[in-house]
Amino acid sequence: MVLDPRQLKPSAACRLLNSTPLGEVIGDRQLYRHRMRAGFRIGDGKTVDLVRYAAATRDFNPLHWDHVTAVEAGLPGTVVHGLLMYAWIVQEAARATGSDVREAKVRFRSALHPGEPATLSAAVDGNTVKLELARDGAILVSGTATVTGTTE
Repeated sequence: MVLDPRQLKPSAACRLLNSTPLGEVIGDRQLYRHRMRAGFRIGDGKTVDLVRYAAATRDFNPLHWDHVTAVEAGLPGTVVHGLLMYAWIVQEAARATGSDVREAKVRFRSALHPGEPATLSAAVDGNTVKLELARDGAILVSGTATVTGTTE
């Protein structure tokens, strides 16, 4: 059976997280409390994007899903996984060129918090793509990707 993490409901995400060798990581009620305490809902209210991503990548760092831990660490709240933002950048390079990405180098400048809108931009120059992920004009992630070929 193939599991599609995009279809997980909060209770299923909790079961998946708790099925690892780490034992119980988070409970349904605890997840709900953290989501409500944070002042926003992660995902569409039926799915939990960051917890799903944590389960899929086995990156259970609580800074990404536990508001209290993130605040105690000096952040204003939970933050989106850096590798998830990297994946968005690489997907944008592939989408903008219609080609496979051979290499991507990025620089993380600032964190993105769940619920904040962000925009991706790509500027294609031959087989090189300049990429930016920004929020309100502030660059969060910048980088370049090399693709196998372009559709120019």
